[in-house]
Amino acid sequence: RDHVIEHNTLQQRTTISSKKLCRELLSRLRLLSDDELEFLVNCPESEAALVVWVAVCRRYEFIRDFVLEVLAERRFSLSKQIEYSDFEVFFSSKLTHHKELDTVSVSTRHKVRQVIFTMLREAGFLSHQNTLKIVTPEGETLRVLRNLGREVIEVFSMHEMIAGNASNRRLTEK
Repeated sequence: RDHVIEHNTLQQRTTISSKKLCRELLSRLRLLSDDELEFLVNCPESEAALVVWVAVCRRYEFIRDFVLEVLAERRFSLSKQIEYSDFEVFFSSKLTHHKELDTVSVSTRHKVRQVIFTMLREAGFLSHQNTLKIVTPEGETLRVLRNLGREVIEVFSMHEMIAGNASNRRLTEK
């Protein structure tokens, strides 16, 4: 943390921004196991994005729920398009169970939506046209993700991969 802030590794304009971003990144990375962190450090950037996505979903239940409820539904429907209105419907559905969302301003809600869609694109789940993309981890990434259990399968919506490959069925048993 000190090194990142002192050397402006995250290339932020102010020290306050650097501290804030560093704190956020560390809060996500702390949710990864030693094996996951080791893999993250040594894998290609495209594969690292998948492990980081797992950390994001562990850190933010709201994002994980959006993936499980909206993206998974789209994956199994004929429509592969994710619209901003899908986020608005999801957000509204959460109001009944999370009264604290009533206090979120419209501008904050739009910023959250923007951040979630950006993160989905960066992780490879969404095209720039907001079309859902199938992510199929392979090789060492698949091995690491298998060890993470059911939560990861749900987050990655890898049901097609599991259904199509009997050797992967044990993923759903964890």
